[in-house]
Amino acid sequence: MVIFENVSKVYDDGTVAVDNLNLEVGKGELVVFIGPSGCGKTTSLKMTNRLEDPSSGRILVNGDDITRLNKVKLRRNIGYVIQQIGLFPHMTVAENIGIVPRLFKWQQKKTGKRVDELLEMAGLVPPMKYKYRLPEQLSGGQQQRIGVLRALAVEPQVILMDEPFGALDPISRDNLQNELMDLQRRLKKTIIFVTHDIDEALKIADKIVIMRRGKVVQIGTPAEIQGQPVNDFVKDFIGQDRLSAIDADSPVKMIMEEAPLVFKMDHKPGRILDELEDLGYDSAQVLDRNGYWAGMVTIAQVKRASRRKLSLKQVLKVDRKLPVEDATLRDAAVMLDDIDLPIPVVDKDKKLLGLVTHNGIAKLTVSRLQRQTAKQEEGGS
Repeated sequence: MVIFENVSKVYDDGTVAVDNLNLEVGKGELVVFIGPSGCGKTTSLKMTNRLEDPSSGRILVNGDDITRLNKVKLRRNIGYVIQQIGLFPHMTVAENIGIVPRLFKWQQKKTGKRVDELLEMAGLVPPMKYKYRLPEQLSGGQQQRIGVLRALAVEPQVILMDEPFGALDPISRDNLQNELMDLQRRLKKTIIFVTHDIDEALKIADKIVIMRRGKVVQIGTPAEIQGQPVNDFVKDFIGQDRLSAIDADSPVKMIMEEAPLVFKMDHKPGRILDELEDLGYDSAQVLDRNGYWAGMVTIAQVKRASRRKLSLKQVLKVDRKLPVEDATLRDAAVMLDDIDLPIPVVDKDKKLLGLVTHNGIAKLTVSRLQRQTAKQEEGGS
């Protein structure tokens, strides 16, 4: 979809911003450029829509050499999202999203329908609540979301994202990363993404391009980058602590927690509901009469069972579990990203061993940070 062939960018003062970049970004791939400041990652991004022109080499988008295409038409067909968002303050949300459709001379009805579709896709519902607001009436995360929707408005083949979440607080940043990953699973756009945050790159990328002083140092999947760093620079850039600590393929039992609420199959839904509400839990595990895992229930399911006079067995969720023998942290992360509910871990006999939760992964992250801080303090003493 996007191919860089021997692409270099040298400025008039002799500064080499990009040096002989060769890269193929496949259709539907999310490729992240990352590296120290001044490494050439943003320049590479800008050359893709001709905000900068290469000094040599060529860039192909869908087989076309972009230097032979009209700049304005090229940019209209490539979505572009930046850290500063770039929403027009005097325009409503609907007007901001509809800018490119209007340039394509879409009819007003078609544009309005597309705006509603995009707002619904991003969870900004009902659309009527948001479409007539001005940017200043939105949170930073909502503004950034509108910037992403504007880039998607005319369904471009390629989307460029230049540190789009860099100015957000950690919670908003994490939420928008998750939303981007969810959108990408559904839409399969070709995305080139620039970031300075290695954790963000490892989380969202199909492929990572690590650059230094204008040159590509390593290209690979997140697993390849972490498992097979090509040199000391990549090791240091990723972080020695991350490389030596638990990795994504480590066994899931390493972050397993004890299940706080466990009921037998003969418990009444009303009693379970009372305990869930009293203790503030969203779910509980259920064992059969032999003490083996039978399934899990959420508070919503228990309420339904209680309201409709159903048995506990009729509302059990039995497909959400991980086998302790071969499940990994990666497996758990994927499931937690899909649905924010605890994951029961069972053995081959279906004995309940514990749960994996977002809290467990958070503790793992904190322990890594603590180890890193300890190492820094040791080095400074």
